[in-house]
Amino acid sequence: MSECAPGASGGSCAHRPHPRHTCASLPLAQGVDARIIMETLGYSTITMTLDTHAHVMPSALRAAAERMGDALGLDDIAPEE
Repeated sequence: MSECAPGASGGSCAHRPHPRHTCASLPLAQGVDARIIMETLGYSTITMTLDTHAHVMPSALRAAAERMGDALGLDDIAPEE
């Protein structure tokens, strides 16, 4: 949702995120489970939730990969030369 607001030149249109988008994106970026967000905001499917808001999750994906590496002990393995 966009809302026009006068800018320095007197006529620019500034974009403001819709509060619903913010209420989903911020918790996702902080690692809150997507199912919790889906249920809180009333999305019908987890797919809809993630398709709409997953752009904020790259750091969460990296953290998950690091945790998987830790669980598998990959940090303890010396690289072969």
